[in-house]
Amino acid sequence: MKVLTADQMREVDRITVEAGVPGLVLMENAGLRVVEFLQERFAPLENHRIVILCGKGNNGGDGFVIARQIFMRRLAAAVHVVLACEPGELRGDAAANYEMLAFAGCPVHLEVTAEMHAATIVVDALLGTGVRGAAAGRVAELIHEINTGFPAAKVVAVDIPSGLSSDEPFSEGEWARADYTVTFTAPKVGQTLPPGCDHMGELRVAAIGTPQRLIEDDDRFWLSISEAADFRGLLAPRAPGGHKGAYGHVLAMAGSFGKTGAAAMCGLAALRSGAGLVTVASAREAIPVIAGHAPELMTEVLPGNADGKDVIAIGPGLGASEEAQALIRKVVAEYPQPVVADADALWPMPLPGGDRLRV
Repeated sequence: MKVLTADQMREVDRITVEAGVPGLVLMENAGLRVVEFLQERFAPLENHRIVILCGKGNNGGDGFVIARQIFMRRLAAAVHVVLACEPGELRGDAAANYEMLAFAGCPVHLEVTAEMHAATIVVDALLGTGVRGAAAGRVAELIHEINTGFPAAKVVAVDIPSGLSSDEPFSEGEWARADYTVTFTAPKVGQTLPPGCDHMGELRVAAIGTPQRLIEDDDRFWLSISEAADFRGLLAPRAPGGHKGAYGHVLAMAGSFGKTGAAAMCGLAALRSGAGLVTVASAREAIPVIAGHAPELMTEVLPGNADGKDVIAIGPGLGASEEAQALIRKVVAEYPQPVVADADALWPMPLPGGDRLRV
């Protein structure tokens, strides 16, 4: 699954709108996906009292859709909307959805009232993925209210917890602490890296109208996270007459004095992943320990013999010495085999870009 920055997400939305999907439709779909999540996670939703805090941007517009759907369909015991700005400050699709909410008859408040503190669900629709820097003013006050003012409530963030950065794992100022986050189209960078990912709660990715191929087929979006489906075709059934020589030979350059376990585990992991043969190349003094730990592994002294090997694994326990770093650079630059680099091999690693290197 691709992971996007805030700028990339804006570009995806722009392309989607230009292709004929209006922004109002995207906003309606976003709100509906959150409502569906609430119905699924908090069934029966009719037993819950919901407070929805809305900012003045598109994230707030999503919140207005959520409120309208819940209010008009009578899905909850109570729904309260708190607006972080004056209605006259709203623009575009957010303003249009505010007008639809007001037309439906749902009350909108500018303050959190005493009654609202008894809410069982708080929906955070204050700030979206395009915000940079720390939250300020009324929005910052409401973020603090989310974190301290609703002792019995679960917090559901719309797209991203308010105050968290979409692009960086670290954020300025206070951010909303969510129990659940419903993000749209694709995960964002800040949602996948600690400490930001630790404040998302359970993350749900919801489609709102952008074809998945638009993202998956675009080479500009190179960052991704692995899913179970990515690995299903890798471990094919073994032929009844197959033998170890038919399933590839891995050369694992790993381990050093005091880090022999890393080398042994690297070799065993290669075997478990399906390799027929594994040779671990390590420091001379580490060889007896590795061989004693896993007799099914063959061993050689670093750098080992890459001839006849199908894949190179390099890094675990290799250390940060000048010799080790020079070997890593040589393997990456000169060896023709596919290279799987991890641990100590990542320190001198260039950014992705080569056709051969796969990190």
